[in-house]
Amino acid sequence: MKHLIAVLCILACILAAGCVNAPVPGPDITPAPGPATDPADETEIPAGSFAVTVLSDPPGASILVDGEYTGKTAPDTIAVSAGTHTITAESSHGHRSSEELKVAEDRTIELRITQEKTLGKFLTEKELSKTGWAVVRASQQYVYVSVNGRQANSVRYNLEGTAMRDTVETPYIIPGLKEGLVSIKVEPGGLQFDTGSGYDSGEFPIVSGIYSWLYFLVNGNEPMDVLAVTSEAYAGYPYSVDGYLSAGLIPETREWPVSCDYVSVLTDEGYVSYLRDSMDRTLLKIEPREVVWHDLYVTSSPSGADILVDGFPTGYTTPWTIQNVSDGFHRITVSKPGYLPVEKELVLAGTTGTEQISMPAMSEYSSGYLLVDADEPGSYIMMYGKDTGDRTPTVYPAVPIGNRDITIMSGSGVTKTETVMILPDAMNTLNVSFKN
Repeated sequence: MKHLIAVLCILACILAAGCVNAPVPGPDITPAPGPATDPADETEIPAGSFAVTVLSDPPGASILVDGEYTGKTAPDTIAVSAGTHTITAESSHGHRSSEELKVAEDRTIELRITQEKTLGKFLTEKELSKTGWAVVRASQQYVYVSVNGRQANSVRYNLEGTAMRDTVETPYIIPGLKEGLVSIKVEPGGLQFDTGSGYDSGEFPIVSGIYSWLYFLVNGNEPMDVLAVTSEAYAGYPYSVDGYLSAGLIPETREWPVSCDYVSVLTDEGYVSYLRDSMDRTLLKIEPREVVWHDLYVTSSPSGADILVDGFPTGYTTPWTIQNVSDGFHRITVSKPGYLPVEKELVLAGTTGTEQISMPAMSEYSSGYLLVDADEPGSYIMMYGKDTGDRTPTVYPAVPIGNRDITIMSGSGVTKTETVMILPDAMNTLNVSFKN
């Protein structure tokens, strides 16, 4: 799982330029209360406990210890007290595999869920891609999409030899995006290769292992406000507007839709939201305020979905209780590989308590795994003309079915671009040879 220090480093390197018309969920951080203490280690192991690494086939199963959810999914490492325990992996469809384990030292356990379509291998965290996904929503059902200036749509040629793009249907899933900023442009569907008008575009933060919702208004104009968010206490902190993380840090001035009503910050105490001033919509000065704290017990169908509060990934998966969420407006999002994310807006009252948050059912989409390898280990993997940050061999989960263009670059700078067909529920493999 990602942690706060890594996230702040990533965000500090993001210098957003221009207007962001479609704010999206952003980087992963440790759950409240507050930004966690130094999260240098992936898993803190208390005295009397040991590190148990849980691998599942298929991956992504929820991890339970003695029948209790841990808020983690495989592959991951959890702290388990010394003694005999039952470790369980539960799939998205509720199927389970369990094993009794005597814990007296650090261990790795492999759990295969035979009721599911398995991969025939156990994937480790090191083997899985560190990229994230973008989900393009738009005011028009069929659109053209460009990622980092590269056309994401397939290109064909008409009888006159003119290059044409095929439109895609929204919501459209873009996998393999490196953590950080991504540039996306959406144009209205039509016969022309590039209409040059009616498009919407921007740069958006992407986080490893998370789906980022994006909304684009094509062939229309949404009223925008210039909003300056300032703070002495929270300077340098990431923030979100209406529950979608900004690409920048406080203080920042940028355009947001007029309809946006609240700004949220992950403070040292928890998730705190602030209403925009009804009289001055151009400035919001954020300082510590009196807060009534709530705990949110978040459930989803399926379980094992990453929980985000106001765009901030918490580091835990459903079902789980997220602590220290302020009174006021908030947006809860759950994200799980192979499913479209879902979200829910809340208004928490001025009485402390635990709220039961049942998320809408998540819709599964047809996808497969992609193993990208080369005869030169450590080769660069590129998508949409950009380095993904991954090196061969790497496995990409939940890649939508269909053709994918992948570029591999060796350490000496030789590049090869291959097209691979992604089949559903399978380990699709792309092996590139630089020796031929």
